[in-house]
Amino acid sequence: MDHAVASFLDVLEVEQDASPHTLAAYRRDLRSLLEVLPEGTDPAEVTPQDLRRFLSALNERGLSPRSVARSVAALRSLFRYLLRERWIEQDPTESIAPARMGRPIPRVLSADQVEALLAAPRGRAPLALRDRALLELLYATGARASEAAGLSLRAIEESLASPEPIAPLRVEGKGRKERVVLLGERARAALSDYRDHGRTRLAARRVGRAAGRFLLSRTGRGLSRVDVFRIVRRALVRAELPPGAASPHTLRHSFATHLVERGADLRVVQELLGHSRVTTTQIYTHLDGSRLARVHQAHHPDL
Repeated sequence: MDHAVASFLDVLEVEQDASPHTLAAYRRDLRSLLEVLPEGTDPAEVTPQDLRRFLSALNERGLSPRSVARSVAALRSLFRYLLRERWIEQDPTESIAPARMGRPIPRVLSADQVEALLAAPRGRAPLALRDRALLELLYATGARASEAAGLSLRAIEESLASPEPIAPLRVEGKGRKERVVLLGERARAALSDYRDHGRTRLAARRVGRAAGRFLLSRTGRGLSRVDVFRIVRRALVRAELPPGAASPHTLRHSFATHLVERGADLRVVQELLGHSRVTTTQIYTHLDGSRLARVHQAHHPDL
């Protein structure tokens, strides 16, 4: 069995170009499997019962559902490889049920923490104006980091030209699907300020044609998704919030949770987040226990 595992890991590294993180994780998981199997076990001798006992032992050790799920994935990959290469005639993982990870509870900032984060970029320098505009955009719309980074100047211009106090903004979401988010007056003011006094100066630094993106780097190129994460992390430090307390997705979660707390209909929140299924959005009802208690108190007959 040791030789079979080593052969699989070699293929994973060389032929499938697995990341170092995946390779290290699979190596740990499969080493743990070898430790519970009798020495000299042939791959064809491994049964579904052996694998269930192994996974049960992982649960008893207190491993997180995510870690157990990764172990199941490692086992499936290993035995599918062994079946394909004719080391075995039957895959013992076929009868192993997928690990249930559950949906992790997202981290959410309080209203005061959001306010501190939004106020973190200070001054009138172009990058400060850009960072303030980005943070206001993320919290006002619930946009993903990739959606914010990909925003075009044209889309922003159209939104800022709207006479409505809550203006629509078109973004490109997952799967290149266009969706509409909404900008309030505060976010529009920050975006307008950056457009007029920050973006023009950043665009002038670009050699050749200016980028069509709205959010630009110090050299005038469009921001990447990674750049958005870095800007949020930098604001987190300046706001003196706990390490790891915020990311672009935390602002997205906070946007949704604060809407639900204030009575927004779940279907509306689903639409604003761009979720294809309302079940994905229902996580935010679990976060707002106080609102659920108030609704119960107001409407339950309490016989």
